[in-house]
Amino acid sequence: TIERLKQFRLLEQLSEFFSPVRLPYNFALTTAECGAVNAYYSPSQRKIVLCYEFVESVERMGPKIGEPTEFSYQEVVVGSIVGAMLHELGHAVFDMNEVPVLGREEDAADAIATFIALQFSKDVARTVVRGTSYLHKGSFAFHA
Repeated sequence: TIERLKQFRLLEQLSEFFSPVRLPYNFALTTAECGAVNAYYSPSQRKIVLCYEFVESVERMGPKIGEPTEFSYQEVVVGSIVGAMLHELGHAVFDMNEVPVLGREEDAADAIATFIALQFSKDVARTVVRGTSYLHKGSFAFHA
């Protein structure tokens, strides 16, 4: 998983993807061995962490390439990883801009992730929304 993420240049691609979002502080995108299936935003360190276990879990639960299913492998793996990272970016937006959140912050982070995804092309938005949907449909849960 670590080598595939490096070969794919995942963090560099996510950094480019996030570049239109303007925040008052710089933040880091990192990957790490976390001991749990997770992705999270650390306010004290101003960083978004994608855990290797999350990526491995998504790859395991996703359809195999060529397997007939209503979700493509790309939607499940790429869409859900980008969706999770956008969700964590939502937490960063709330924290760095001191945005008061009405209701559950997890729901607000989901909403902002979807909003940001919809700012890109139809294909990108569809991949992210469907990937996120697949995670929720599969009762896949992680907590920020």
